[in-house]
Amino acid sequence: MRWIVCLSIIIGFFLTAASALDMCSEACAQGRDYRLFGWPLEAAGFILFGLVALTYAFGWPFLTLLLFMGALGGEAMLIYIQKVEMGHWCPVCLSIAATIMVGAGALLYQEFSHKGISMFQKALTLVTVFALGLFSTFLGISKMTPLEAVEQGIIEKIKMGNPQSTVDVYIFTDWACPACDHLEPTFEALVPKILPHARVTYVDFVVHPETLNFAPYNLSFMVANQKQYLAIRKALKALAKTNKKPQDAQIEAAVAPLGIKLQELPFSDVTASQNYFEELGKKYHVDSTPTIVITNQKKDKARTLVGNSEITEENILEAIDNF
Repeated sequence: MRWIVCLSIIIGFFLTAASALDMCSEACAQGRDYRLFGWPLEAAGFILFGLVALTYAFGWPFLTLLLFMGALGGEAMLIYIQKVEMGHWCPVCLSIAATIMVGAGALLYQEFSHKGISMFQKALTLVTVFALGLFSTFLGISKMTPLEAVEQGIIEKIKMGNPQSTVDVYIFTDWACPACDHLEPTFEALVPKILPHARVTYVDFVVHPETLNFAPYNLSFMVANQKQYLAIRKALKALAKTNKKPQDAQIEAAVAPLGIKLQELPFSDVTASQNYFEELGKKYHVDSTPTIVITNQKKDKARTLVGNSEITEENILEAIDNF
């Protein structure tokens, strides 16, 4: 039985990783739009199997069984969603559910063969935990709208730097902002120093309407040409000083010396990015440019630097080090 439980945990980790890496079939694609209390389902899976592995390693099999039973309740709700809302089965999700069931079955066999707590008490506890798992999943499960799904995808594409870092640096600028132009050389020199330690996002924050004329082009280069983005940005900044309403040909001419070709993005990506930028501005109470916000997701800390006097290399690096 011990080997069955251990194999269930290992296989559960592997299947969750396969889902997280999009290694499953197209039948799973729709399931990626679902969230559990705002978290991707894969994150919940890693947490579950991590706790299961720890409790079983420390010799707490009944607690491990409780975790499995709660997870089975959650899986029952997810299977219902596949049947009723999605209209098809996800083989990876069903395999995870089967793996949890096998592990729970092995632990049930062990627990009910031991003396101690009465069988009735054990059964009542397990049924209660199963029901709690089902009910909590019912309360916490939600599906992203199509626009939210696009926004989530574009967020990851425009972030530069260390993907493992919990520190985010948001650079709020406007393409027609003189103060922003003054700080561009600072950003150009500083951003490469930040990238190994944090994630950097340039935010097109609309103070002057002309910014909207450059935003789609800027977004395209952030997505498709991250390694050369700073050089591209410098070329676009030079163009912005003389042309407030650039056309495709003028943008292409500006970046041609860098060997870059313009790759247009779908309008849905552009709309989603602007929604995201507006949400960031509201979240961090940004009302002017240039502004830099340094945050740490895990520590729920943020520091805001506004204007040329506050936005210095020393202040930015100090904030990152403190986070």
